[in-house]
Amino acid sequence: MRRRFFAIFALVGAFGLFLSSVASADPVTRSVSGTLVNSCSDSGDPVGIWMVVWDGSTQISSATVGAGGAYTIANVPPGNYTVSPYAPAGCGSVPNGTPVDLTTSDATGIDFEMVKVFSIFGTVTGCPGVDGVGASDVTLNLLDAGTQIATTTTDGSGDYFFQYKPAKDGYSVEVIPGSGCGADPTSIPVNLSTADVTGVDFALTADGCDTGSSLGSVDLSTIFGSLGSSEFCSS
Repeated sequence: MRRRFFAIFALVGAFGLFLSSVASADPVTRSVSGTLVNSCSDSGDPVGIWMVVWDGSTQISSATVGAGGAYTIANVPPGNYTVSPYAPAGCGSVPNGTPVDLTTSDATGIDFEMVKVFSIFGTVTGCPGVDGVGASDVTLNLLDAGTQIATTTTDGSGDYFFQYKPAKDGYSVEVIPGSGCGADPTSIPVNLSTADVTGVDFALTADGCDTGSSLGSVDLSTIFGSLGSSEFCSS
């Protein structure tokens, strides 16, 4: 009986030690690694730039870039995140951020380039208000080689901006007039190669007028002669 008691006691003790070792084991973590090329700085040195793992707006983990532009962010809990660099003033990253899936494995080859960035500023005036007065809540799109990459709206004074875009040529700003309004031109090319660009302005006009010479299927010139080319405005 005593022998059986000691056997059970030893078994319980061994099981307790097993549970203790499991509880004290390090939790599973992941890592993110890649390289950062610094084309923004004249020296081209990327060392010391911070790389960050984000969960939404919450910073999860970070590390600095080492020699040769290599970085590794360790001790990240499994999950889905976004990785991005902390860009110094006047710089931005391409891409701006990269999603990573760390649910089952580490993420490697998450590379970035730090580039110079500039901003675009302008004002939209006119329709549906008075000519020369800022028009609020007008939509504008920023295109890169014809592909839309950003959108914004004017503020209460008609001002707008597109902030911190990679320094290069080939951009254009497109205005989307509201109902009953028009613009000429509707798009303005922008070169951001060397500096911020200001004065990318649009003047909207009322678009409720027919400046042609027909009304429906009726040719106005046959009725009014030379007046057929005048403007006929809808109320």
